[in-house]
Amino acid sequence: MNTFNPFPATNIPKITPKEERKNARYSTENAVYHVHNGVDAPKIPAANILGLSTVRSIGNSSRALNATAGTQTIAHGLGTKPTVVRINGTAAGGTAIAAVSYGIYYNGNVSANYLEMYVGTSVSGGTTGDIIYLAGGGSGQSATITVDSTNIYLAWSQVSGGATGTLYFTWEAEG
Repeated sequence: MNTFNPFPATNIPKITPKEERKNARYSTENAVYHVHNGVDAPKIPAANILGLSTVRSIGNSSRALNATAGTQTIAHGLGTKPTVVRINGTAAGGTAIAAVSYGIYYNGNVSANYLEMYVGTSVSGGTTGDIIYLAGGGSGQSATITVDSTNIYLAWSQVSGGATGTLYFTWEAEG
């Protein structure tokens, strides 16, 4: 048995080394472990690993492409301020055949990508100010985001005007 311990802390629980567990990862409800040569590495709390958050909420909503500027309030139900919010939206209207947007909020930083498809061509891009941007043919909607322990707030702006149709989006919040 290899006696080298790369993590010599005294509070590391020992595992009976078994051949099949010499180099493995395992997890519990609250932590992820890595076993090296039969010795446990220090646990990493699940809360410190993005994507292993235990509190999540999802939903969907919509907005008219020709709506005037305004704020939309969405209750997320987490009971804590989200660290991550993802918004994915689709629309058809204006001169675009279809438009899609994928945005993320992470601890106050916001980024989104979008794609607008037209007959014979398409337009794509990215933004760091809006969490959602759907503006087929240069008209539609964009939104910035703020969050608190109760709600997601989308501050909508009309991009040019004249688009008709509806923007549909799915949101996911984790805290």
